[in-house]
Amino acid sequence: MKDLLNLIYIFISPRRVFERVKDKPDYLYPLITIITVQVISTLRSVSMMSAKLNIPVNKGLLIFISSFASIIGVLFELLFLWIVFVIAVLILGKREKYKNLFSVILYGYLPNSLILLIRAIVGLPGRGRGISVILSDKASPYLFALLSRVDIFYIWSIILIIFGISVLYGLKRREVLILILIFLIYFFITPLLFKSQYNEASTIKNQSEPSRRGMFPPFLRRRKP
Repeated sequence: MKDLLNLIYIFISPRRVFERVKDKPDYLYPLITIITVQVISTLRSVSMMSAKLNIPVNKGLLIFISSFASIIGVLFELLFLWIVFVIAVLILGKREKYKNLFSVILYGYLPNSLILLIRAIVGLPGRGRGISVILSDKASPYLFALLSRVDIFYIWSIILIIFGISVLYGLKRREVLILILIFLIYFFITPLLFKSQYNEASTIKNQSEPSRRGMFPPFLRRRKP
């Protein structure tokens, strides 16, 4: 029951959660929550997209593929983030509690799930464009990729993760600053690692209206009798 309450305490008393995780890592509840919210957001997106574009598609197959892809995507993101911070704590000379660190990552990620759930409820599924909305259409794909990831919930999430790591390893102020620096390097490099994906996202941003025929691949469209 205490582990389940951590899903609430992470938003109002994060130190309490991370002190528990320090002694006993917990993966089940935060991971189930993250995946469930991801699927809800995806289902909402697919439903709204199909209704808005009014294109005959194989909705069942589209939901399955979209949900599967979103789950794999968020798991990859969590794993990649964990690897980044494992490297960071290794640089700081910490060589233990990696399982506990993954639990910190999961709980720290929950603000991202919160905004996904809120947006799905109000009919705006997905993460949105972050502060990239301030950019002009001529902005570089790299800058768009960078700023599209940033909103108050993303910042909240990163603060939680860094705070959780400092609690887990008892980091000093200098070590926390080094940890922040390592994260910033990761933050600025990531768009370069996935440049093709963000180029496509930037192209979509600049389009006034999406192409209806190109929205769904052919095998998802229903054939006319």
